[in-house]
Amino acid sequence: MAEPALALRDHPQIIDLISVLEQSGLQKQKEEVQALVGYIDGMEEKLSQMMDEMKEMRLEVGKLHDKGIRARCSQLLGTAEGKIHQVKSMVSTAKENLISSAKQMVQTFREKGRSALCRAAQALHIPSVLSRMGRGFAHAGKGMESCPARRGKKKTVAGQAASCAHNGFSGYCGGFE
Repeated sequence: MAEPALALRDHPQIIDLISVLEQSGLQKQKEEVQALVGYIDGMEEKLSQMMDEMKEMRLEVGKLHDKGIRARCSQLLGTAEGKIHQVKSMVSTAKENLISSAKQMVQTFREKGRSALCRAAQALHIPSVLSRMGRGFAHAGKGMESCPARRGKKKTVAGQAASCAHNGFSGYCGGFE
């Protein structure tokens, strides 16, 4: 399983931002940033696990005797993999955007002070970002559930992640942190 080079929580710009938010007494914004960071880090890990699971499923599908079922499952796996790649791209973009925003926010704080930092943190609209990411992930999860080779595997990583996505991300989907 390929691990990301640097977890978002360990990125220097993110560490600086969280520190500045804490020093400025912006607890709510700090918690929102930490929730998004935890979510993105967790999503990267879960998506990597899902791709590993897809590889294992491809091997199992290849062992099916019925060519029609094997072809249909292969097609569904391809669709699911495509959706996982879409979500991976969305998560990667969110990660890059958050790093860039963190750097700008710290610079804004140093140049303009606490009130400018507060406005910049609120401008991130973290709850809506998490909601949009959740909808994308739920969409990918639906493709995972349709393959007959998948039935009965509700406790797998993909099943758990899809279930979390469908449950409204209560507490920013704490299972990903």
